[in-house]
Amino acid sequence: MLAAVMVALAANMCVQATTVLPADLGDLVRDAHAIARGQVVALDAVWTSDRRAIETLVTLRVDAYLKGQLGSTLQFHVPGGRLGRFDSAASRLARAGGSSRRPRLCRPR
Repeated sequence: MLAAVMVALAANMCVQATTVLPADLGDLVRDAHAIARGQVVALDAVWTSDRRAIETLVTLRVDAYLKGQLGSTLQFHVPGGRLGRFDSAASRLARAGGSSRRPRLCRPR
Protein backbone atom coordinates (compact mmCIF):
# COMPACT_ATOMS: atom_id res chain seq x y z
CA MET A 1 0.00 0.00 0.00
CA LEU A 2 2.78 2.46 1.00
CA ALA A 3 4.68 1.65 -2.20
CA ALA A 4 1.59 2.36 -4.31
CA VAL A 5 1.13 5.76 -2.62
CA MET A 6 4.80 6.66 -3.17
CA VAL A 7 4.56 5.65 -6.85
CA ALA A 8 1.42 7.75 -7.25
CA LEU A 9 3.15 10.74 -5.64
CA ALA A 10 6.26 10.28 -7.74
CA ALA A 11 4.18 10.17 -10.91
CA ASN A 12 2.78 13.63 -10.13
CA MET A 13 6.20 15.21 -9.51
CA CYS A 14 7.68 17.45 -12.18
CA VAL A 15 11.19 16.35 -13.09
CA GLN A 16 13.53 18.66 -15.01
CA ALA A 17 17.06 18.18 -16.25
CA THR A 18 19.56 20.14 -18.30
CA THR A 19 22.12 18.61 -20.60
CA VAL A 20 25.04 20.73 -21.77
CA LEU A 21 26.58 19.55 -25.01
CA PRO A 22 30.12 20.64 -25.79
CA ALA A 23 30.49 22.92 -28.81
CA ASP A 24 33.59 23.02 -30.93
CA LEU A 25 35.17 26.25 -32.17
CA GLY A 26 33.58 25.86 -35.61
CA ASP A 27 30.08 25.75 -34.07
CA LEU A 28 30.82 28.79 -31.90
CA VAL A 29 32.15 30.82 -34.85
CA ARG A 30 29.24 29.85 -37.10
CA ASP A 31 26.62 30.75 -34.45
CA ALA A 32 28.30 33.99 -33.33
CA HIS A 33 26.64 37.22 -34.44
CA ALA A 34 30.01 38.98 -34.12
CA ILE A 35 33.61 38.22 -33.18
CA ALA A 36 35.50 41.17 -31.75
CA ARG A 37 39.06 41.77 -30.62
CA GLY A 38 39.67 44.58 -28.16
CA GLN A 39 40.67 45.87 -24.76
CA VAL A 40 38.68 45.17 -21.61
CA VAL A 41 38.17 48.65 -20.13
CA ALA A 42 35.76 47.92 -17.27
CA LEU A 43 34.64 45.03 -15.08
CA ASP A 44 31.57 45.62 -12.90
CA ALA A 45 30.34 42.78 -10.70
CA VAL A 46 26.58 42.73 -10.04
CA TRP A 47 24.07 40.40 -8.43
CA THR A 48 21.75 38.52 -10.78
CA SER A 49 18.09 39.60 -10.64
CA ASP A 50 17.25 36.75 -8.22
CA ARG A 51 20.32 37.59 -6.05
CA ARG A 52 21.46 33.95 -6.16
CA ALA A 53 24.64 34.49 -8.16
CA ILE A 54 27.21 37.09 -9.17
CA GLU A 55 27.93 38.01 -12.76
CA THR A 56 30.34 40.53 -14.21
CA LEU A 57 29.41 43.16 -16.77
CA VAL A 58 32.41 43.39 -19.12
CA THR A 59 32.97 46.51 -21.22
CA LEU A 60 35.18 45.88 -24.25
CA ARG A 61 36.64 48.69 -26.39
CA VAL A 62 36.73 47.08 -29.84
CA ASP A 63 39.94 47.30 -31.86
CA ALA A 64 38.70 45.17 -34.77
CA TYR A 65 35.91 42.85 -35.80
CA LEU A 66 36.69 39.45 -37.29
CA LYS A 67 32.98 38.88 -37.97
CA GLY A 68 30.01 41.25 -37.90
CA GLN A 69 29.92 44.83 -36.64
CA LEU A 70 28.31 45.95 -33.36
CA GLY A 71 29.93 49.30 -32.61
CA SER A 72 33.08 50.62 -30.97
CA THR A 73 32.19 49.33 -27.49
CA LEU A 74 30.61 46.04 -26.41
CA GLN A 75 29.09 45.12 -23.07
CA PHE A 76 28.28 41.54 -22.06
CA HIS A 77 27.79 39.50 -18.90
CA VAL A 78 29.98 36.60 -17.80
CA PRO A 79 29.27 34.35 -14.82
CA GLY A 80 31.26 34.99 -11.66
CA GLY A 81 33.10 37.89 -10.12
CA ARG A 82 33.85 39.50 -6.78
CA LEU A 83 31.22 41.61 -5.00
CA GLY A 84 32.20 42.80 -1.54
CA ARG A 85 33.14 39.78 0.56
CA PHE A 86 31.53 37.37 -1.94
CA ASP A 87 33.64 35.74 -4.63
CA SER A 88 32.40 33.51 -7.42
CA ALA A 89 35.02 32.05 -9.76
CA ALA A 90 32.92 30.80 -12.68
CA SER A 91 34.89 32.68 -15.34
CA ARG A 92 38.49 33.83 -15.69
CA LEU A 93 37.26 36.79 -17.76
CA ALA A 94 35.55 38.19 -14.67
CA ARG A 95 39.08 38.90 -13.37
CA ALA A 96 40.90 39.47 -16.68
CA GLY A 97 41.20 43.23 -16.35
CA GLY A 98 42.74 45.45 -18.97
CA SER A 99 45.32 42.94 -20.16
CA SER A 100 42.81 40.66 -21.87
CA ARG A 101 42.97 40.98 -25.67
CA ARG A 102 41.52 37.62 -26.74
CA PRO A 103 38.82 37.55 -29.43
CA ARG A 104 35.26 37.47 -28.04
CA LEU A 105 32.39 35.63 -29.74
CA CYS A 106 29.08 37.49 -29.29
CA ARG A 107 25.54 36.33 -29.82
CA PRO A 108 22.54 38.46 -28.78
CA ARG A 109 20.33 37.01 -26.04
